[in-house]
Amino acid sequence: MNSYLASLLLTHFICNAQAAVQPVSPEEALRCSRNFETLKFYLHPQMTSAEAAKMSSAQRAKKSVEAYAFYVAWKKANPELVAHLKETSDRIIRNPQDSAEPGRF
Repeated sequence: MNSYLASLLLTHFICNAQAAVQPVSPEEALRCSRNFETLKFYLHPQMTSAEAAKMSSAQRAKKSVEAYAFYVAWKKANPELVAHLKETSDRIIRNPQDSAEPGRF
């Protein structure tokens, strides 16, 4: 796994962990949503975020559903890593002083 994918995944799971314990600000929600879209398209073997940005909303929505299926498949193929990411994300949210930038994710 490359560092870019690792960053997208960790950010995604931190966003989920944060949202599970308290409401997130509109800015955080937007950042998390954008990260998740980028993650899904990164996992889609025939699509990139840049290509998706050029599509109409309807086309992008269809491709986003396809990309979500690749995300689900990735999670199913990597259960140990998913568990580790969830555990790490939960720990970061519960103990922000343990992260590189306390209070930020």
